[in-house]
Amino acid sequence: MRFLANLKCNHTRASFAKYAEILDANLSANDDVTVFPPFSALDGAAHKFKLGAQNFYPCESGAHTGEIGKAMLDEFGVKSVLIGHSERRELGESEELLRAKFDFAVKAGWQIVYCIGENLSVNEAGGTKEFLAEQLKNIDLG
Repeated sequence: MRFLANLKCNHTRASFAKYAEILDANLSANDDVTVFPPFSALDGAAHKFKLGAQNFYPCESGAHTGEIGKAMLDEFGVKSVLIGHSERRELGESEELLRAKFDFAVKAGWQIVYCIGENLSVNEAGGTKEFLAEQLKNIDLG
């Protein structure tokens, strides 16, 4: 069984180090766990779990202020990425950008966790089924 943990905007380097220590102490070599900490908490330590990226920009590196490129993720051995999380979509990530991220991640050989889902207001209004159906209809991953 595979487990994924998106830590969202939680953890500093110090608190993630403690989190990782506790998680490592409770995992066996057979456990398949990927943790997606915030970029600022990524570390280069060896863990029993894999590190993933919550976000990235579809580039190796370059003039993309504030973005996270492949070269930066390579430094931490990241091989899994989240794409399309509802919170990123709410910040304005378009289907075009999500497609560019997907295509880039495929070429990079990364494992892709392509997220679909609604925000809290859609959920509370009972519109989840329709929202997800529309989101799935709009996905064109080739």
